[in-house]
Amino acid sequence: MRYHAPLAVLLFATTVTAGAQVLNLRPGGWDLTAKDKSGGETNQVTTKICLTKEDLDIGAVFRKNEDAEGCKTTLGVRSPARVTGTIVCTGSDASRSTYEIVAHTPETMTMKTRTEGEGAGTVEVTGRFASPSCKGYDQ
Repeated sequence: MRYHAPLAVLLFATTVTAGAQVLNLRPGGWDLTAKDKSGGETNQVTTKICLTKEDLDIGAVFRKNEDAEGCKTTLGVRSPARVTGTIVCTGSDASRSTYEIVAHTPETMTMKTRTEGEGAGTVEVTGRFASPSCKGYDQ
């Protein structure tokens, strides 16, 4: 199963650059469950990630993704409770993805992405804050 750029990027992206608005999520260790639906199959993956203050700069994360993947990101809604946008990738892995990240509370979040083209499908992620420390969490 190939998680397209939106999942890898969005798991770490929780701040918007305009006015340095921050999505209302706590930095630290997070437990995530991702359900990937593509090619008629549904797969579920659980993972632990570390969100540091540096990880929370959506502008830097998306610029890195654009350089590495030939992708262009357009941000839509930008508020402390919700971020939406579109990611268009060109080249051999051409695709178009839309996403929405919602901070339900500082300790719970959801993310939904829909991809058309290479890696077509949907990914739904639920996340829960687990620890103010990143010890034992992927960085």
